[in-house]
Amino acid sequence: MAWLYGKTGDADLLDMALRIAGYSYGHRGASTGLVVNEPDMGRWDSKVSTSEAGVWAQSLLRAGEYTAAGAFVEMARGATRSYLEHAYDSTSGCYFGQVAVNDGAPVAPEKAGYWPRLHTDVWNTDQWPTHDYPMAVAEACLSLYRLTREQPFLDAVQRWARIATESSPGRTRL
Repeated sequence: MAWLYGKTGDADLLDMALRIAGYSYGHRGASTGLVVNEPDMGRWDSKVSTSEAGVWAQSLLRAGEYTAAGAFVEMARGATRSYLEHAYDSTSGCYFGQVAVNDGAPVAPEKAGYWPRLHTDVWNTDQWPTHDYPMAVAEACLSLYRLTREQPFLDAVQRWARIATESSPGRTRL
C-alpha cells in the first residue's frame, strides 16, 4: 500500500498502509513495547517476540521512504528499541531467540522445532520456519541509526558485528 501510495498519491492507500502497520504495532506488549510475531491465531508466536521484528521494522522503514510518513519510522524505532532492550543477553553477549511479550523474559525452547533456539543464530540458513532473522534486526538498527543517530542502534550494530565475527563458521570451524 505504501509503495502504491508513493506512485499514485492516493491518500486512501496511505491510510490503509498506516492502519495495517498500526494493527501489528497495536498488539505490542503493554509494559514491554515488544511486537508479537502473530497477533491472531493464539499459537506460540502470539506470546513472544523474535528477531522477526527486524523484518517487520525494515518493511516499515521502506514504507516510510515511499510515503515520507514519519509514523512508519516511529513504529519501527519503537519496536526495534523494545526488542533490543529485552532480547539482549548480557551474560552471553548474544540476543535471545524469543522473549515473552508480556514481561520481556527470555523463553527457552524445550526442544528444537518451529521456533528460535535459546539465542539467535546469525549463520542460520533455516530462517523460516524458525522465525530467526537476526541480520534483519542488524540491518534495521543500521538504518535506524542512520535516521535517528540514537546510540542504542549504533550499540546494537556493533554487537551484531561482533556476534557475526565471533560465531563465523571459519572462526568456529563448524
